[in-house]
Amino acid sequence: MLQVLRKGFSKDELKACLIMLEEMEISYVLSLLFGAPGENRETVEESIRFLEARKPMMLDFCAGIRLMPHSPLFDLAVSEGAVSADDPLMEPRFYISPDIEDWIEEYLAEVCSTHEKWNATWKNR
Repeated sequence: MLQVLRKGFSKDELKACLIMLEEMEISYVLSLLFGAPGENRETVEESIRFLEARKPMMLDFCAGIRLMPHSPLFDLAVSEGAVSADDPLMEPRFYISPDIEDWIEEYLAEVCSTHEKWNATWKNR
């Protein structure tokens, strides 16, 4: 999913960085987006397993990715019928992978309920 979101770093690079911060006792905050094209139960659960071994000061999950005009994600949302091609996006609109939209909120609420420093927010779709 890091490649889909064009983050420019790999999971191994992120892990090495987080381990270094933890070894140096430097507090850090993580924010993770769920819902990019191709996101599914397997990728969500993989992300949760990866994060369970880390010790952030705070971890924020966000389900939904804001659509921006003339972007590849906007074009995909139009082709899937999630948004109209003439929507000026004056009000924020969010994309969420059809493979997770029916269960992600409940799943993240459950996961966050077992971790004091984990939080999840939902974006209107």
